[in-house]
Amino acid sequence: MKQRQSCFDRVYDVAVVGAGYAGFAAACSLADQGLDVLLTCHDGATVWESGRAFAPVAGTSEAPFWQQWLADLAVRGGSADGFVDGACAEILASQWLLDRHAHLTPLYYTRPVAVESTKSLLTAVAVATKSGLRRVCARRWIDATETGELLGLLDANLSAGREAVSCCLHLYFQENGFATAPDLKVGWDQVSLEPSAWPTERRLTVRSADADSRTRIPDLVARLREELPASLNKAVMTHCSGPLDCAYEGPA
Repeated sequence: MKQRQSCFDRVYDVAVVGAGYAGFAAACSLADQGLDVLLTCHDGATVWESGRAFAPVAGTSEAPFWQQWLADLAVRGGSADGFVDGACAEILASQWLLDRHAHLTPLYYTRPVAVESTKSLLTAVAVATKSGLRRVCARRWIDATETGELLGLLDANLSAGREAVSCCLHLYFQENGFATAPDLKVGWDQVSLEPSAWPTERRLTVRSADADSRTRIPDLVARLREELPASLNKAVMTHCSGPLDCAYEGPA
């Protein structure tokens, strides 16, 4: 039996830092070209924009990769009318990584802390892991993080100013009556009640510059139940955003 080689003992063709949609797409596309790819992120959240932040709107793109992604989601019931279900998206992302396992290695809960270079070329990165400091090597590197985790180690000015300027908190409610209910609205500033990928679900979105808006969840749930019709006011909140769906400004 062939012995499995540790990812810390290999030199990859490309290492991608960040497993949001940008890093995920880059890693899968490069693996499809036959390159050996290492995909790293500081937590276990592949396509975190959907799977942890529960951002609902997929957007549009004619890129074949994106079209295949949406088609695969739709077949599984994970997208409808331009909305994406976060749980389905994260599960499908894991399946796509497994399908490419011959050329793609995911490495989660890993954060870059130092870099090594030779003749101005980045050759290796020291990473903090659950088992201590380790070293990963690659011929090429891609920083696909939102805050420039790798770029900031190379030049602090490259990631300066990457701070969230606005955030959205998404709360999801389930009630069978939603499937036949008319459009439901709430008259609050910076708050909206919208449909989702599922007919029996509604999404309450709170727009705020305050990253601590999750502390408002109990009050939001109570207030929503007061405003819903009597037939719907027992709707249950089943899940909400983890890391918030945020917009950033500053050098990209």
